[in-house]
Amino acid sequence: MVVAVVVWCLCVVLDEDILIENLHPSTSYVFQVRARNEVGVGLQKRLTVTTDNVRKFSRANQLQLS
Repeated sequence: MVVAVVVWCLCVVLDEDILIENLHPSTSYVFQVRARNEVGVGLQKRLTVTTDNVRKFSRANQLQLS
């Protein structure tokens, strides 16, 4: 089953890196990005990313090493 959810957000990024939180593991996301500055709006860039199959760390699933 393919489920598509479209969420648009305006982000002001002052650095080259951005952290996007609360993504689901083993899920593909499509990001569309364009720059805007005093000259105008740039061309759209599309990036498809699949998240890793990882779980959030908690004390309950911590391994005991000896």
